[in-house]
Amino acid sequence: MSDKQWNHNQEVLKKLNKKGVFPLLSVVNGKGKALDEYSGYGMTGEIGYHLKFLKKNK
Repeated sequence: MSDKQWNHNQEVLKKLNKKGVFPLLSVVNGKGKALDEYSGYGMTGEIGYHLKFLKKNK
């Protein structure tokens, strides 16, 4: 990864993931505004909540 890409990624992280949570799914419009987000996961590996979030925001 180039330094330019690394710096860009860090700026996006600061803007969209201020709490530093992982994983974080964000829906962003064309102007870069976050419209919706979902964070966290279960220890069981269940991803149903994530899939519902993605379907809701497609």
